[in-house]
Amino acid sequence: MLESDKLYPELLTAQAEEIYKKLTNDNYNLDLVSDHMNAFISCAELKGEAYDSARKQFSDYKLIFQEIKNSNTAMMADCYTLVSAIGTEIYDGKEIFAQQRQALADKEAAETEARNWRSKITDDTLGIVAWYYELRATWCDDDAKECQELWDYLEGRKKEFDDINEATKGLFDCSTDRSYQRSILRSIILAFSGGKYDLDTNQQWRVGLRDKYKNMPAEWDPQVESDLKNLRMTDAEIEQLKHNGVVLTADDVNTIKNSKGKEDAVFSANKSAVIYNGGVYYINVPSYDEVTIDCQWNTVAVKQGTQTEFDLCSAITGFEMEGPEDSDGEVRDRAYNKLQSSDASALRSSWQVAGGLFAMTGILSFIDNGTSSTNMRMAFENNGTVGRVTIAVGTEAMTERLENANYYGDINSYKIQEGVRAKQMASGEAAYMYTLLTGIDTDDDKNYTLISTLDERHKGSQYQGVLYYDNGQLMCKPIVYSGDTGYIATCDSVTGNHPQKILDCTEYLDTPVAASGYESLLNTTLGN
Repeated sequence: MLESDKLYPELLTAQAEEIYKKLTNDNYNLDLVSDHMNAFISCAELKGEAYDSARKQFSDYKLIFQEIKNSNTAMMADCYTLVSAIGTEIYDGKEIFAQQRQALADKEAAETEARNWRSKITDDTLGIVAWYYELRATWCDDDAKECQELWDYLEGRKKEFDDINEATKGLFDCSTDRSYQRSILRSIILAFSGGKYDLDTNQQWRVGLRDKYKNMPAEWDPQVESDLKNLRMTDAEIEQLKHNGVVLTADDVNTIKNSKGKEDAVFSANKSAVIYNGGVYYINVPSYDEVTIDCQWNTVAVKQGTQTEFDLCSAITGFEMEGPEDSDGEVRDRAYNKLQSSDASALRSSWQVAGGLFAMTGILSFIDNGTSSTNMRMAFENNGTVGRVTIAVGTEAMTERLENANYYGDINSYKIQEGVRAKQMASGEAAYMYTLLTGIDTDDDKNYTLISTLDERHKGSQYQGVLYYDNGQLMCKPIVYSGDTGYIATCDSVTGNHPQKILDCTEYLDTPVAASGYESLLNTTLGN
């Protein structure tokens, strides 16, 4: 620590929170613009060279938008790291160094005075007088010791500052990325002129970003394209399938031929699309926000499936689950103490409320291990150019929970508990989630809670997620609306009131989770 160093956490925390809010808003706006661009790109009514050029430009915008969002998200994580690292103590180098100098001077003065008192003691000094001189010297020794302790404490404060500096010195190091992104945006803007978009498709930045965010070859096999055109697939449809991440193979061509006139649907070879009745439908993973898509999508077919006695927790995997019930069905806390029936009932109630958004952040910590029937709906649509299929899934138990949830205020997972054990469990789950997301240990002396709000559009819906494949792994993305929020907070131990936010989890609400347990029902629904 230098004497010129200063740290005022309250001011810095306020700045970090403001940056976080701005970046969150930026990401929301980028998603909003991207959705409108998707609507434009998919709109079959907009035809002509200029529109095709605009589609190419919009595709490049979306590539760089994703890069910008990733930088924003990294900065948002840095904001939380910063706030967690700096704490609440003020560090003023000028004041600390001055106090150390004064403590050292006072110590030296006390030590000198102690020596002076002891120097007065000789063989001729009367006993009572010698005792008095030694007493005064001892007082000076105590003063010197206190000065040393103060100096050591201040030295520790300097060490704390240095540790904070070390922990935060690499944060917000994205100036190079930002400069690179701005240069790409300028090149995209300048490349559109006279109704044409003239930009080298093999430019290094575009190839790099395309490969980074699209797990697909840049081009299909030319023979596959030729065979598909012989099956009357248009250039526009092929381009739109490519744009939505679909790659078809020679085996897929044969599957398309054999599927005509049949009701069974099948996945393409790499599971990036569904083939149904001679058509190819890319798998749609919609964004459930306020955006209105202008293009008309017409329903081609709907396939539905139901599975009873469905175990949601075994269907959705990818996160460590710590079930609160033992093999005998008893409900226990993390210390494995058996909960009383009233506590267990209250705890299960909290799972039901918190389970509405996959227990906030997609981690499922509060979803109980019970079974429930589940419903699946595959909606095949076409806009005149390309087809898409949306695979929605939901359980009856979750639908009931959302039907009875509180939509008019905050849901406080700690406050709604009625038993001490249940409150402890709710606090433990919130603390566990905080550590899982941040890597930071929680304070055993504090109580934690999950605070969430639900968008009323969940009410009445049978479905809570959409399915898709990622690198061969079936994934489930929770359906999240703009009114859904969630954060982790500390709270009062008795009432759960006065929550103090420590981590905003809203951005994690739609985090996809592995969902291999749905595959059996998915295969059944394909054949319905």
